[in-house]
Amino acid sequence: MDKVISFIIPAYNSQQYIKRCLDTFLIPEVLDKIEVIVVDDGSVDQTGKVTETYVNAYPEVYRILTKANGGHGSAINEGVRLASGRYLKVIDADDWIHSKDLPQAVKRLERCEAQAVIMPYHTIDMATGKRRKYGLYGGYPDGVCTLEQLVENWRWFEHGLTFHGIMYQTDFYKERSIELAEHVFYEDHEYAAVPFCFAETILPVKDISLYEYQIGNSGQSVAEENQMKRLGHMEQVIEHMADFYREEKQMSEIGKAYFYKKVERLVLTYYRTVCLLNPDKKAGVRRAKRENEKLFQEIPEWEKVLKRKYRVFFLLSWCNVNARQYDRLINSRIYKAVRGKYC
Repeated sequence: MDKVISFIIPAYNSQQYIKRCLDTFLIPEVLDKIEVIVVDDGSVDQTGKVTETYVNAYPEVYRILTKANGGHGSAINEGVRLASGRYLKVIDADDWIHSKDLPQAVKRLERCEAQAVIMPYHTIDMATGKRRKYGLYGGYPDGVCTLEQLVENWRWFEHGLTFHGIMYQTDFYKERSIELAEHVFYEDHEYAAVPFCFAETILPVKDISLYEYQIGNSGQSVAEENQMKRLGHMEQVIEHMADFYREEKQMSEIGKAYFYKKVERLVLTYYRTVCLLNPDKKAGVRRAKRENEKLFQEIPEWEKVLKRKYRVFFLLSWCNVNARQYDRLINSRIYKAVRGKYC
């Protein structure tokens, strides 16, 4: 039987987590309809051996590809080449699938023709076990919609328009995707931007959540200490995305609008890190200014909006506001009320 979904699991030194991840796919009623491809990205622990026990027990479900270390993006690139399911979804090895919703997801995708699918997801705090849902909202009707509808109603859909929420039709991804940046972190922003910016048919699914995203791991790229260490990675991915935008000739105007929103999300994370997390705030502001000059020279139409946002971070830095204070501000009810009224 043809596979409905290919799950790609980039794994590097993941022996602590990989068993939990792989166990969540063992739902008997869907085993003949899914494949799980573990890409062992040069691990030096027992990641490969643990995975091989699943491959031996369920050879029609699990596959393993062992390769030299090339980073998260490299592992996804290789996994996509092997994917044979009608749809593909990437799950990090320290995360897992919401098993209860997997049968529903397979059934929904069996009759789906959309080029991209978006779903809610959950975060699970490692320390407290607290589970939080990031859902899709709004009064849009069930069924396939267009990229224009998503961009026009961004707040309804934005949680699904992320690495954790997006699933692609495999043929569509292979035909339209670029190679993700390798040997860097944050390339998941590219994955959520391309090929999504070319999608003509998108299915938002409000009632199924597949991705369980573990947070609070000090090794994650989103951990604050790692964001400071990996500023250069953010800059590389921003520049990689800018190169794609500048060189791509077939992107529609609504595709450009979507792509910009995905770039903006990463750039704002960069501003927060370099201006507010950096202990040397003056040096951080100077670094952001240099990165802006390079970016705006390549993509002049991004300058007006991003420069205005940069000035906000410059002012916050000048006022000695730190990242935690900034986070409290943007999560406050007052800010959300103002944003909802004017944005």
